[in-house]
Amino acid sequence: MNAKYLKYIFIISLSSIIFLSGCSESTNNKQNITRASIYPNPFSVKGMLILYLENENPVTITIADFYGREVKKLIDNEVFPSGNKIINIDMTFQSSGVYSCIINCSGEITIVNFSVYK
Repeated sequence: MNAKYLKYIFIISLSSIIFLSGCSESTNNKQNITRASIYPNPFSVKGMLILYLENENPVTITIADFYGREVKKLIDNEVFPSGNKIINIDMTFQSSGVYSCIINCSGEITIVNFSVYK
Protein backbone atom coordinates (compact mmCIF):
# COMPACT_ATOMS: atom_id res chain seq x y z
CA MET A 1 0.00 0.00 0.00
CA ASN A 2 1.39 3.40 -0.99
CA ALA A 3 0.97 5.66 2.01
CA LYS A 4 0.49 9.34 1.37
CA TYR A 5 2.22 11.59 3.87
CA LEU A 6 0.17 14.50 5.16
CA LYS A 7 1.72 17.94 5.26
CA TYR A 8 0.31 18.86 8.66
CA ILE A 9 2.23 19.49 11.82
CA PHE A 10 0.37 18.31 14.89
CA ILE A 11 0.96 17.71 18.55
CA ILE A 12 0.16 14.30 20.02
CA SER A 13 -2.16 14.80 22.96
CA LEU A 14 -4.86 12.28 23.74
CA SER A 15 -7.06 14.66 25.67
CA SER A 16 -7.07 17.83 23.63
CA ILE A 17 -8.46 19.32 20.46
CA ILE A 18 -5.95 21.38 18.52
CA PHE A 19 -7.09 24.24 16.32
CA LEU A 20 -4.70 25.51 13.67
CA SER A 21 -5.64 29.08 12.89
CA GLY A 22 -4.77 31.26 9.95
CA CYS A 23 -5.81 28.62 7.41
CA SER A 24 -9.18 30.05 6.46
CA GLU A 25 -9.46 32.40 3.51
CA SER A 26 -12.73 33.79 4.85
CA THR A 27 -12.73 37.52 5.60
CA ASN A 28 -15.34 37.30 8.36
CA ASN A 29 -12.96 35.33 10.67
CA LYS A 30 -15.75 33.07 11.97
CA GLN A 31 -14.81 29.58 13.07
CA ASN A 32 -16.50 26.93 10.95
CA ILE A 33 -15.93 24.07 13.42
CA THR A 34 -17.11 24.84 16.91
CA ARG A 35 -16.63 21.43 18.55
CA ALA A 36 -15.07 18.12 17.55
CA SER A 37 -14.44 15.05 19.69
CA ILE A 38 -13.95 11.29 19.43
CA TYR A 39 -16.09 8.99 21.56
CA PRO A 40 -15.09 6.72 23.18
CA ASN A 41 -11.42 7.50 23.47
CA PRO A 42 -9.59 5.14 23.47
CA PHE A 43 -11.56 2.53 21.54
CA SER A 44 -10.80 -0.94 20.21
CA VAL A 45 -12.41 -1.14 16.76
CA LYS A 46 -15.21 1.38 16.25
CA GLY A 47 -15.62 4.92 17.49
CA MET A 48 -17.50 8.07 16.56
CA LEU A 49 -16.40 11.54 15.54
CA ILE A 50 -18.87 14.04 16.95
CA LEU A 51 -18.69 17.29 15.02
CA TYR A 52 -20.58 20.56 15.29
CA LEU A 53 -20.41 22.93 12.31
CA GLU A 54 -21.28 26.58 12.71
CA ASN A 55 -21.94 27.10 8.97
CA GLU A 56 -22.62 24.96 5.89
CA ASN A 57 -19.24 24.07 4.38
CA PRO A 58 -17.40 21.39 2.42
CA VAL A 59 -15.61 19.01 4.77
CA THR A 60 -12.72 16.55 4.32
CA ILE A 61 -11.92 14.14 7.16
CA THR A 62 -8.72 12.08 7.15
CA ILE A 63 -7.21 9.66 9.67
CA ALA A 64 -3.41 9.75 10.02
CA ASP A 65 -1.12 7.49 12.03
CA PHE A 66 1.51 8.62 14.55
CA TYR A 67 3.98 9.39 11.73
CA GLY A 68 1.51 11.55 9.77
CA ARG A 69 0.78 8.95 7.09
CA GLU A 70 -2.78 8.94 5.81
CA VAL A 71 -4.37 5.60 6.70
CA LYS A 72 -8.00 6.35 5.87
CA LYS A 73 -10.12 9.06 4.28
CA LEU A 74 -13.55 9.18 5.91
CA ILE A 75 -15.10 12.11 4.03
CA ASP A 76 -13.81 13.73 0.83
CA ASN A 77 -14.98 17.31 0.24
CA GLU A 78 -18.63 16.60 1.10
CA VAL A 79 -20.85 19.60 1.88
CA PHE A 80 -22.34 19.38 5.37
CA PRO A 81 -25.10 21.68 6.61
CA SER A 82 -24.62 23.49 9.91
CA GLY A 83 -25.35 21.61 13.12
CA ASN A 84 -24.31 18.33 14.74
CA LYS A 85 -22.84 15.44 12.75
CA ILE A 86 -21.81 11.96 13.85
CA ILE A 87 -19.30 10.14 11.65
CA ASN A 88 -18.46 6.50 12.38
CA ILE A 89 -14.80 5.51 12.52
CA ASP A 90 -13.92 1.87 11.79
CA MET A 91 -10.32 0.96 12.65
CA THR A 92 -10.73 -2.81 12.17
CA PHE A 93 -7.74 -3.17 9.86
CA GLN A 94 -5.43 -0.79 11.73
CA SER A 95 -3.02 -1.72 14.51
CA SER A 96 -3.04 -0.38 18.05
CA GLY A 97 -1.59 3.09 18.42
CA VAL A 98 -2.14 6.83 18.43
CA TYR A 99 -3.97 8.36 15.47
CA SER A 100 -5.11 11.83 14.45
CA CYS A 101 -8.42 12.76 12.90
CA ILE A 102 -7.74 15.74 10.61
CA ILE A 103 -10.83 17.77 9.75
CA ASN A 104 -10.52 20.31 6.94
CA CYS A 105 -13.55 22.59 6.81
CA SER A 106 -13.15 25.24 4.10
CA GLY A 107 -9.43 25.54 4.78
CA GLU A 108 -9.78 25.63 8.57
CA ILE A 109 -8.04 22.59 10.03
CA THR A 110 -8.96 20.91 13.31
CA ILE A 111 -7.05 17.91 14.66
CA VAL A 112 -8.45 15.50 17.23
CA ASN A 113 -6.08 12.83 18.57
CA PHE A 114 -7.26 9.41 19.69
CA SER A 115 -5.88 5.97 20.45
CA VAL A 116 -6.83 2.48 19.31
CA TYR A 117 -6.17 -0.67 21.32
CA LYS A 118 -6.66 -4.27 20.21
